[in-house]
Amino acid sequence: ISYCPAHAKAAILDIKNSIYQRLVTVTRTDGPVSYQEAINGKNRGVDLQGRTMDDFIGSVILQELIVMGRVGVYIDKPILDETTTLLGSKFVRPYLYYYQSEMIKSWAYNDRMQLTSLLLQDSREIVDEDTGLVKDSLTVFRHLRLTDAGVVVKFYDAKGNDLGGGGTLLLKRIPFVIFEISSSLMTDVAD
Repeated sequence: ISYCPAHAKAAILDIKNSIYQRLVTVTRTDGPVSYQEAINGKNRGVDLQGRTMDDFIGSVILQELIVMGRVGVYIDKPILDETTTLLGSKFVRPYLYYYQSEMIKSWAYNDRMQLTSLLLQDSREIVDEDTGLVKDSLTVFRHLRLTDAGVVVKFYDAKGNDLGGGGTLLLKRIPFVIFEISSSLMTDVAD
């Protein structure tokens, strides 16, 4: 006799929805106008897909956190070059995306609980030049290391070869947050 996995799924959805419903009581008041607009879903939202901050947390982050016990959020922003005008830079802003637990390979904190080193697994699409369609994907590892000069970013393939394309972000923190609970709600089901 085995348990029906649908019962566990229903229980997890109940918990997620219960937390999600309470997110509307959260008030976010500080930050620039572009941030306030993004968290309210304007200008393509917090993830460039039109989500509000509550929707991003409730539909993406909570689901992964409850089931896996850990999820990461990366704060990214396109890099401006010398040709970007002041008007063009107005529409360039940070956005969020998440990393599933198994894609967060390794991390280290300092004594102030600030990330000092982080290794993430990414996937790059390989596009066929003739058709313009994706023909394969390549596993890439992104290493971020906090230094006095900023956050040094390097990309490696699965064999540890440097792929180039990295650089130094002029930031005082690694733009990544790890959300973690003591144990996944699926622990009892898995046991």
